[in-house]
Amino acid sequence: MKSIYLLIFALFWSTFTCTSQNTYLPPDSILARMMYQHTHFPQEKIYTQTDKSVYALGDTIWLRNFLIDSSTRKEECLSRYVYNELISPEDTLVTRIRLARREDGTIHGYIPLTRKLSEGQYILRSYTYYQQNIGKDAFFRRPITIVSVAGQEPEMRGREKTKDFHVGFYPEGGYLIPDTLCRVSFKAEAENGKGLGMRGWVLTEKGDTVCNFQSFHKGMGEFSFIPQAGMRYVAHCSTANGKQKRFELSESNPSACSLKVESRKGELYISALYGKNFDADSLQLLVLSKDLPVYAGAWDAHQDYAIFPDSLFSTGSVHFFLLKNGSILTKRSAFVMHPDEVQPSVLLQSDSFFQGKGKIDLDLLLDKDCVASAALSVVDIKDNCPDSLQTICSELLLSSDLKGHVEDPSWYFRHRDESNARLALDLLMRIQAWCRYDVEAALKTDYYYPELLPEQSMSVQGIVSTRVKRKPVSNAKVRLHIGKDGMIQEMRTGPDGRFHFVGFEGVDSVQCLLTAETAKGGTSIVLTVDPPMRPSVKGEQSGWLSVAPYLSAGQSVSYAKKVLQKVSVEDGIRSYLLGEISVTAYKPKEYVTVYERSASTVLKEETIQRCGIDNLVDAIYSMTGVNFYTFRGGSTNKEEILNRALILDDCPITDPTSIDFLLNGGLRREDIQQIDILKGFETAGFLSAKLELIIAITTKRGTGGATYIDTNFGYVKQDGIQAPAEFYSPHYAVIKEGLPDLRSTIYWNPSVSFCEGKASVSFYAADTPSSYMVVLEGITAEGDVFRKNVTLF
Repeated sequence: MKSIYLLIFALFWSTFTCTSQNTYLPPDSILARMMYQHTHFPQEKIYTQTDKSVYALGDTIWLRNFLIDSSTRKEECLSRYVYNELISPEDTLVTRIRLARREDGTIHGYIPLTRKLSEGQYILRSYTYYQQNIGKDAFFRRPITIVSVAGQEPEMRGREKTKDFHVGFYPEGGYLIPDTLCRVSFKAEAENGKGLGMRGWVLTEKGDTVCNFQSFHKGMGEFSFIPQAGMRYVAHCSTANGKQKRFELSESNPSACSLKVESRKGELYISALYGKNFDADSLQLLVLSKDLPVYAGAWDAHQDYAIFPDSLFSTGSVHFFLLKNGSILTKRSAFVMHPDEVQPSVLLQSDSFFQGKGKIDLDLLLDKDCVASAALSVVDIKDNCPDSLQTICSELLLSSDLKGHVEDPSWYFRHRDESNARLALDLLMRIQAWCRYDVEAALKTDYYYPELLPEQSMSVQGIVSTRVKRKPVSNAKVRLHIGKDGMIQEMRTGPDGRFHFVGFEGVDSVQCLLTAETAKGGTSIVLTVDPPMRPSVKGEQSGWLSVAPYLSAGQSVSYAKKVLQKVSVEDGIRSYLLGEISVTAYKPKEYVTVYERSASTVLKEETIQRCGIDNLVDAIYSMTGVNFYTFRGGSTNKEEILNRALILDDCPITDPTSIDFLLNGGLRREDIQQIDILKGFETAGFLSAKLELIIAITTKRGTGGATYIDTNFGYVKQDGIQAPAEFYSPHYAVIKEGLPDLRSTIYWNPSVSFCEGKASVSFYAADTPSSYMVVLEGITAEGDVFRKNVTLF
């Protein structure tokens, strides 16, 4: 295969100059152009494994991101970060974490669930900054159910009786060809996006019945008929609850052609239907697999079919395009299903005693002598279970190549050898398959280049412009100050006034301050920081309303008891019966800033404006008698500011040069809303215990409390990388009485490393006898995904 790609690149430069005006595009040009598009816009896929699927308030979601290259399926992407977001049932963002690739190449973290959340169905969404080039279709989503301490299944939106439905009809290859037997697939969906059982019949415009049809899996089905030229057809559809609607089918087109694909005994048979007015000269066939071109060649319209062996493709989607002069006439997608290339096994060591608080040793084996990385979850099957609807195989091999939501995608893998499952999978490919590239544009050398590059570090960018006419200011000096770390970067703006800082990283929330001045030191300019690009969370619940995991009645009771007991032990909850009482109190004072409560002196906006002194050092001294540099015998040397701190909009400024710039003209009185001054013991709890003085300045930009005047400084609050934390796994050296072990997730290991196909893990059971469900998901260094779930008794 490598030699084929080398040949393609060798031919590339000789064919690149061909234009779409040519009457014929050579096959090597087709291959070269598709490879050029892929090389300049490689694709990423992502799958997120969680420790379980149902959580209680106060629980923690433990997760592992598998980020792979779409063509090799290896964990070798350029993106360093993955964003994981928890989205509420109301389509609002609950929390967002940024995870960085660790030294062992894995990406994993956690999301704590506060007890202030409401129960219901949430969506866990995972993506990279780079994937936003394609849009939300490239993101991974997993429904998460959060229950209250009562352990009852929450009432999910979308479980109401269906009020309306829609049916989409999809002729194979995209067109109905008159006077030819055509195959049409369809999918019926309820308002909540769930597949809906439906039956119906096709009528001519005269009311004659042409054929009957009925869905057989998740609202999908198919029918065949021979459309007549000029005749209109209507599908009359009826659901099980008696709802009826009529849908008009697309008109037949005598000038079109349509590709057909049949799978027979390990081979794909490709054929085409042609309308009587179709010009069948100079046709070509292009085949893509894993976003890579596999074949391009002439297509003889007189041949019955072409045969491609399944062995030519890996498990996954294959796209066939029929071309003419570089334009796509028709396309058809199919799915090739091979037996799993890697078979894992989970073995309980013979000397392990499966008892309360006993040690459990597991041997994890692959049937290939290879290197691999995996995540392992062990849960108490009595009160919870992992999600079995979405797996690493179904997501990375199937769902990621389909548009829209797929109900229970792992079903197609669990029943891969059944004829009904193969037919349903083929219907799914006809209805929802998509290609990440605009193939026709690439064939015409109209290539798509990503606007957003893979993140390899944090970054801040923006523009410096003049105050009045907003013209870009070139060669302006911009300084970046990262508050907690005290890191300083400096650069000059380009001719367009733009700046772009890269190469830094911080933990948790990172507030960055930027200041700018002209090449001559002037500050009468405007610095504007570009806000971080984040995709909207609106509409994420659509299509997932009826598929969230939930607990059985027995699991709910067991889980509820365990959660209530855990809350009681950890938080010391007690119940007291009180008589009727009345509580009265003064209305608490409202503070503008967190520093105002402790400050000895608070300077409000009106006081600051009346001062009339532009230099902040002198202005603060005139109003309070406090000099930042000489307070309590402090050194006047600006490089020896040790026991004093300047905080600007919650961002500590530690660089002496930046402090001098802000206090001596860089920050204008008109931009300030409040100044809080904290002395001695008042500084306790802020920054460092050794501080004698804190001057906290809050600008109008920082709070939005007043009309903001553009200035030469700006802010951006970055999502820092999440600080590592380890899953708590107790070690019972000696089994003895103590606090009850109330784990629902018994063991979680997001970075199991296989060497020569072997790995082992050890953990301790909880104190209540039960059965455990073990789920192992991973990927080899060669890009083979695998999954195994077993039950330990």
